[in-house]
Amino acid sequence: MNEPKEEKVREKLKLSEFYNGDGRAGFVNATRLFLMPFVFIALLGIPIPGILGNYIRAISNFAALSFFVYCGFFTLVENPEKRMRKLARGAKRSAWLFLIMLVSYLALNIAYLAYIGGLRFLISPEFLRVRTVFEFLFLNVWQFPVGNSIWFIQSLTYAYLIFLFMEKFNLFKPYIYLPLLGVLLVFMLLSGEFAGVVGISYFGYSYIPGGFLTKALPFMLIGMLLRKYVDQLSRIPRFVYIITFVAGILLSVGELLLLATFNKLVYTGNTIGYAVMAISFCCFAIVGPEAKQSFFASHGRSYSRRMYALCQPVSLLVWFIFNLVDPQMLSAMMQLNSIICFVVCLGLAFLIGLIKLNITLKREYLRG
Repeated sequence: MNEPKEEKVREKLKLSEFYNGDGRAGFVNATRLFLMPFVFIALLGIPIPGILGNYIRAISNFAALSFFVYCGFFTLVENPEKRMRKLARGAKRSAWLFLIMLVSYLALNIAYLAYIGGLRFLISPEFLRVRTVFEFLFLNVWQFPVGNSIWFIQSLTYAYLIFLFMEKFNLFKPYIYLPLLGVLLVFMLLSGEFAGVVGISYFGYSYIPGGFLTKALPFMLIGMLLRKYVDQLSRIPRFVYIITFVAGILLSVGELLLLATFNKLVYTGNTIGYAVMAISFCCFAIVGPEAKQSFFASHGRSYSRRMYALCQPVSLLVWFIFNLVDPQMLSAMMQLNSIICFVVCLGLAFLIGLIKLNITLKREYLRG
């Protein structure tokens, strides 16, 4: 009578073998696409006025951490040779995407500044300084009005390159990466959410706005640890991860309220609650490889990547259209910017996928 249950347990205990054989849980790609509304809310806001909208936007920051956890889970595998190949491939892909986004965003900003008569910004003393380059390269600060989402790809590229360096010099040892993870997590909190409590000036900033030290590196290492202990994680009922996710929401709100009450809130990008939310969310997905394959499960990763790259250009396009049609309605309509951009980007992601599929089919036909 208990045989089906025992069989299910035995199957779950094989999760490490499943992932070591490059298996991919159907839930993972589907949840990557599910995270995109939170990404759009975090970047573009949400049409809910008042404190509720502010907290929904703040809580949505957990989505970026979840993507870093996923990247670490599927890239930082236990086999050194396979890990090296995955890191090299990931670094190459992210570097190319970063370069494409950088060139595209620069072109968009020049066009935008020309349209609003602000090209003088590019030759202003505030912009033409060595510190601008330093802030962009090391703190992931984007000085232009459009394209602040580039920090994610930039941080991911840096993280891949750092992990490649560690792999090349045989530094992926528990006595190295575990203390490194601890230091990065403490640094993340002291230079982010709790920077107001510490009161230290970081290169003239009250907090570190960058992402590769405070987000990409630590959470990719967390993803690596989740992979290492995936068999043990699979024994925990999945509803527990739902409960801990909700607990993470309450914890993050509590942290923000507490810091705001004591006038110590300087940043809303890193909280302990966000980490709890991201880890719980990812655990819920990775322990369920038995999910039925679907379109979203098969293509969620590709579609989420395209939507992220399209987010800022589409947002600028929406602003331009509203400003061209009826400038008086611009402020009211831009409140719906995140919803409009999400729908448009999703449609464009499907269109790009369809075009890519047709090109592939034509190539196969010509070869055949």
